[in-house]
Amino acid sequence: EANDLLRAESDTVVRLRKSHTEMVNMNRELQEKSRAAESVKQQLEKELLQVQTTLDTERRTCSQGSEEIRELQ
Repeated sequence: EANDLLRAESDTVVRLRKSHTEMVNMNRELQEKSRAAESVKQQLEKELLQVQTTLDTERRTCSQGSEEIRELQ
C-alpha cells in the first residue's frame, strides 16, 4: 500500500511538473504575441495620426478653395 501511495505521489509530481512547464511555455508565447500586438497597435496609431493630419490638411485646402469661389461670385 505504501508503494502504491508513493507511486501515485510520484505520478502526481511528474504531471504537475509537466503542467508547470507547459504553463511557462504558454506564458512565454502569450507575452511574445502581446509584444507583437502592441507593436502593430503602435504602428497603426502612427498611421492613423498621419492619415488624420492629411485629412485635416485637405479639409483646410478645400475650405480655402470654397472661400475663394464665394469671393469670385
